[in-house]
Amino acid sequence: MRPCCCGSGLAEIKTGRVLTILNQLVEEGHMDGDQPSLDYLWELPTGEAKKQIVRFNGVGPKTAACVLMFAMRRAEFPVDTHVWKVRAHIAEPSTETDSLTGRQL
Repeated sequence: MRPCCCGSGLAEIKTGRVLTILNQLVEEGHMDGDQPSLDYLWELPTGEAKKQIVRFNGVGPKTAACVLMFAMRRAEFPVDTHVWKVRAHIAEPSTETDSLTGRQL
């Protein structure tokens, strides 16, 4: 597992988190044959699937949105701090939009 994570930095942390998620999927019975699987997410509405993804330690809203958009072709848009800063320069700041940081836009 470690060689897969080495190029992206924080290999030890990422490897540990991925292994923990895989073990959690096994414990919960989310399997495809003898392999841990997230296939059960396909049956869930997008909001519920997102809740299921972010419940894993180390997985936040941006990673969940990436999984939903790229792997599951769902209508999600990943927002990181850089995108959020650009939004702040383009849009007129307001307490309503500024309070959305870290939540679904």
